[in-house]
Amino acid sequence: MVGQNSSLEKTAENYLKIKDHHIYFEVAGNGNPIILIHGGYLDHSIWNSQVEYLNRHEYKTIIFDDLGHGSTVNGEEELYGYEIIEQLRSRLKLDKISLVGLSWGAMLVVDYALKYPENVEKLVLISPGMNGWDYFKDSLAQVVSELDGMIPDGANAYFAHTMAGSIPKMKVFLAIANRIYKGRGKRFMSSRALLDSDLGKLILM
Repeated sequence: MVGQNSSLEKTAENYLKIKDHHIYFEVAGNGNPIILIHGGYLDHSIWNSQVEYLNRHEYKTIIFDDLGHGSTVNGEEELYGYEIIEQLRSRLKLDKISLVGLSWGAMLVVDYALKYPENVEKLVLISPGMNGWDYFKDSLAQVVSELDGMIPDGANAYFAHTMAGSIPKMKVFLAIANRIYKGRGKRFMSSRALLDSDLGKLILM
């Protein structure tokens, strides 16, 4: 497989197969490793300027496209963001890593640090959210219960939200709702596919 083009000079470019997913990632530079994780409805390319700066200052950078984003190819098996981070760390034979996360990506960073604290050197959280709040689980269950009565069996419903700010509970809901009500369609639509669609053009007007 070939990933999308980038202006960066990379030392590695590849897809990481995890279960039945193919995660797009890029590695550049040498030195202390930093994994940078984009926010919702963005992709790895938001870090291009930071990657160039960090590489000049003796850091190795790892950027990737999360599920449903950019050049990553989604499968059907359950996969968590912290698992992607750990598989990248293992694949690249890294010891301790520093993590930078924006919005949704910051939530994945926190999840990883809680799961694998021994592997973390430093955390940088930008506009973060947190998983695990009971009020979100309760409200999610209520919304899904109401949707059950509104969406016919086998319907190919698609839920979209264009906000890329720090509202992780909304993004978590969208991922879950698209999984539950995917019908015969794909679980996720990439941000680029959405923006290139007629609906995306209307949103951008």
